[in-house]
Amino acid sequence: MNKFVFLLPVSVMFLLFYFGYQYINSSETATNESLQNDIVISLDANRSGQEVLLRGTWDWTQMPVDGLIGDDYIMITIKQEDDTPINSLNVLSAELFLLKGEQQLQSVIGEVDPNGIVFTFPNKIVDHESFGNRGEIEVVLYLADEASYIATFTYVHTWVDHQLVGFNQLYSLEAGLQDILTNKYWSVKRFLEF
Repeated sequence: MNKFVFLLPVSVMFLLFYFGYQYINSSETATNESLQNDIVISLDANRSGQEVLLRGTWDWTQMPVDGLIGDDYIMITIKQEDDTPINSLNVLSAELFLLKGEQQLQSVIGEVDPNGIVFTFPNKIVDHESFGNRGEIEVVLYLADEASYIATFTYVHTWVDHQLVGFNQLYSLEAGLQDILTNKYWSVKRFLEF
């Protein structure tokens, strides 16, 4: 009888430890390199006459185990159906908001270029608050209401501290990243027709 009283709790403890260990080892972790599979991006456009509000959001469903460092970039290009970019004067405002829940941590004004809009924002953790893993952009445009347009949302994630030399055109950003950050970045594109 004494053996049973002793062996029952020991065996339960052993089984709890074993299955807990298996659970921890089987849970998937995300790295910066694999994070592109865990990012959720959504886009929508609302027209009110000739004014268009383009809104995009992103959210990492997991935090990378190898930390947050470096800058990320979002590029927005808006073209007509014939592949002609809109005039940069048609961009009334372009702002990015880094979020934690519903709280706004930081805002960034986009750089308007003849080919589109570029947002540069940090990836970092300050006082247990992560910057860059969740946010939204809002772009207000003045467009002809009868035409159709295609917006391209490009999210570029980096995971090394770097100083990117200034760039004048959107396509040179990805070329510059290839030169500076060999295999330390990825990009994801989404399209929206409105």
